[in-house]
Order: sequence, then structure tokens, then C-alpha cells
Amino acid sequence: MTAWHWLAPCPAVADGLAQATLAFLLFFAGAGCLVLGGRTMRALLFSICPAGFHDSSSGFLRDWVETMLQHGSAEVAGWMFAVSDVPVLQDHLEFRLPGITLHVAPECSGIHSTMVLFITSLVAGSFFLRQP
Repeated sequence: MTAWHWLAPCPAVADGLAQATLAFLLFFAGAGCLVLGGRTMRALLFSICPAGFHDSSSGFLRDWVETMLQHGSAEVAGWMFAVSDVPVLQDHLEFRLPGITLHVAPECSGIHSTMVLFITSLVAGSFFLRQP
């Protein structure tokens, strides 16, 4: 264990922080609606919403998305092996090729790059899609 192990919050603390942050954002949005009015808050909505993506500390949601992306990555890898005629035996998230065994780990899910692409698509949509 490293000397810095005390810096990483346990999952219960991380979930509590995510819930407290969500409660603060909802309180802030509600207070903004009360003080500024609904019309002004709708105009500011695009500026406020990315704050919800600031941290994916919500454990159950992050784990679910990671698992879905991990299985999706394994499925696409299986398709790529099939298209390229590579002899492979796939067992869920494990690929057995001649001479090597590969396992699709949760780190292969791409959750961080998926979040960046999602936020980038929201910003690009806001800039370039002014009309339906």
C-alpha cells in the first residue's frame, strides 16, 4: 500500500460526496429559478448542465456505465476478430488467441473518453445546430 492511500476516499464517502454535490446543484438551480425566473434559467441551462458531468463519483451509475462499455468493447473486438479471420475463442470478456489470452478490463471501457465526446457533442450541437 502506498503512503498516499489515505487520500483515496472509500466508496461510501465518494457516493456521499456525489450525492451532496448533486443536492447542491439542484438547490442552486432551484434558487436560481426562484430568484431569476424560469425564462432566465432556461437561457442559462446550457451553461449550468455541464456542472453535472464534473465528477462521475456516483458509484452505482459509474459502475453500470463502465460495465456496459466494457461489454460493448468486448463485443466490438469479437466482431473485429471475426472480420479479420483470426482464430479466437471468446468467453464473455476473455479472448483466447493462439499464444495469448486477452481480457477486456474495466479500464478498457473508455468511460472518460465517452464523457468527453458526449460533452463535446453537446457543445458542438449548441454552436452548430441552431434550428431543428
